[in-house]
Formats: sequence, C-alpha cells, structure tokens
Amino acid sequence: MEENPYRAPRFDVHAERDETLRMYGIYPQRTLPASVSVRSRLTTGNIIGQWIAFVLFGVGPILLGLLLLTVVPVWQVRLGLGGFFCAFGLFVGYFIAHDVNEWVELDGDKLRWKHLFTRQVNECGIGEIDAIVTLTLALRTLAVRIAENIFGRIKGFELRVAGKRSPVRVFRADPAMTNVRELIEAAVTKMYEHGEVIPEIIDFEGAPLIRRLTLRRR
Repeated sequence: MEENPYRAPRFDVHAERDETLRMYGIYPQRTLPASVSVRSRLTTGNIIGQWIAFVLFGVGPILLGLLLLTVVPVWQVRLGLGGFFCAFGLFVGYFIAHDVNEWVELDGDKLRWKHLFTRQVNECGIGEIDAIVTLTLALRTLAVRIAENIFGRIKGFELRVAGKRSPVRVFRADPAMTNVRELIEAAVTKMYEHGEVIPEIIDFEGAPLIRRLTLRRR
C-alpha cells in the first residue's frame, strides 16, 4: 500500500525532552509519570576511564612521593620532592574522585547513590532534597562554546540534600551516565508530593537556562 505523503510526521516527545535537557535543563512538570525505580549509571567505558585517571594521576604521584621519601639521600630534597608529589596526588585524586557516583537511583520515595571509589551506598528521602542545580562548564572559552553547540550546554545536575555537605551529582556528559533525564524528571515529579517546585530561569549568554529547581515544602 502506498504511503500517504500528506500524513503528519510522527512527533517524538522523548527526543524533544532530550533536546530541552541538553540545552536548557529540566523544567518542572507535574504530569510526567514517576517510575517506580529509575537508575542513572556511569557507562562501562567511563567507569574504566575514571579508575585509570584516578590511579595514574592520584595514586601514582603518591607512590612516587613515598619512594622519593625513602631513596633520596639529601633530606631537604627528599622532603621537598616527596612532599610535593604526595600533596599533588592527594589533590588530584580528590578532584577526580570526590563527586563521582557509579549510580544514582530513585526507588519509590527513596534516593540512593553509590560512590564509584569508596563503594559506599547512601540514601535519603525525596522530601529531603532542597534543590536540583544545573551544572554547566565554568570556563567560557571558544573551544567550550563549540563543544556546547555539539554536545549541549548542560553537563549534569546536582541534587542538594538537607543536612548533607556534598551534593549528589549525575552527569549527562564527561563522564556520561545513562537515564539522566528520566531520573531527574522522576525526582521532580516525586518532589511535588512534598511541596511546590520553583524554577529559577536565568539568561545564560543570550539563551534561557533553568539554573535551579527549589523545593518549597508545605
């Protein structure tokens, strides 16, 4: 049977929401269905890459520093070089490892996340989330703008939990995680059960950006 050339094209709602997320963030909507369980996970390639970077640039300099502290005969040089490489390894290792989760999941009314390196699993209630903040690249160079035009402006999101110093981060790029949009949409929908979700929309270099979603509890 010949296809009708006047038939309206199919509208892909998920593709539209993906495009909105990559350029503008997540706008709070009550109508989106909250899945019973949604997990956002680092891809296997990114897990391997994160471990390689941590060992090379975090653990490696520390081991070199400890070696220098034992073999260099002049104590001033020994302390200087050994201390420098140990401090460098600690700084870089913390920078690489401190906010990387292997997965973040929403299971009913609970948010759980597992740290990639410590393997620790934490949990909180969805009503404990104060805000969801959009992450963008801080450096505003020409190369960054070109990359954003290709891959999108949104690097990821951090969920700020009441009483916890470190936010829970999920990344849609560098390192990439799966199901980021689905997780954040489900979290926003569940947040509405505890109050109103208020968006903060700013002008970011000539285009709107949903910078923050704040939970105003009842």
